[in-house]
Amino acid sequence: MADKVYDSEQKVGSVNESTPQTSGCRKNPYTEVDSSLVDEVTANSDFEDSTLDFSSKPPNCFAASDSSIDALCEQTKQLVNEINKSRIKDHKLMSNFKDTLILKVSEFSKKIEEGLFEIYSNENKLIEDTLQELLNILDKIRCLESEIKQTCSAVATVYKDMCTQPEV
Repeated sequence: MADKVYDSEQKVGSVNESTPQTSGCRKNPYTEVDSSLVDEVTANSDFEDSTLDFSSKPPNCFAASDSSIDALCEQTKQLVNEINKSRIKDHKLMSNFKDTLILKVSEFSKKIEEGLFEIYSNENKLIEDTLQELLNILDKIRCLESEIKQTCSAVATVYKDMCTQPEV
């Protein structure tokens, strides 16, 4: 019997197609009964008792723990699915936020650009007016400069004339 238990423990990784498998949960070899052994015992028995039925499996004392493990596995799957759904929802929310933010930043930069063009336009008008005044002043300076040159040459001519006249 100990050898049979040891053999069944070594074969835990093998799949028995007649028994349902739980995903990711280990199978308990002590709760399973080989039906060929039950048939052999009933065939070799010398007595018949209608109350004894060895063809059905005995009650599984670990059924509650197996079902609780299955329930935990199922709950874990559901939690993972909920987490994934939440992450997808968060990703969509962030994508929408990013798109909205890009749109708002674009609109804001356009308004700033329009404001800058308006400021440039006003400043250009002031600069043009100031440059025009400067040009008018430079023209006046040029005229005054030519008048001063004429005055200087007239004074120089008068001075020469005074210096070159004979004395009487």
